[in-house]
Amino acid sequence: MDIVRLKALAKINISLDVVGKLDNGYHEVNTIMQSINLHDTIEIKKLQTNVIQINTNKRWLPVDQRNIAYRAVQLFLKETGINSGVYID
Repeated sequence: MDIVRLKALAKINISLDVVGKLDNGYHEVNTIMQSINLHDTIEIKKLQTNVIQINTNKRWLPVDQRNIAYRAVQLFLKETGINSGVYID
């Protein structure tokens, strides 16, 4: 089973101003940020079944359709026509 390991790099928002709302529901922002030497490690595995599973050590983090990573996987599988599932840790 193939595993992809990625670093999700951290940053600090020094300034964050919401300046508008876009048609897609997202907000337009002006920001000043600084990268820092912290990261989370994300592992992604392809599954043989057509399910999306998310594991996290944060109890407050949703692991269903409310999670943006879950929705990204759903859209990716739909747009590519790939017939499998994904496990994200």
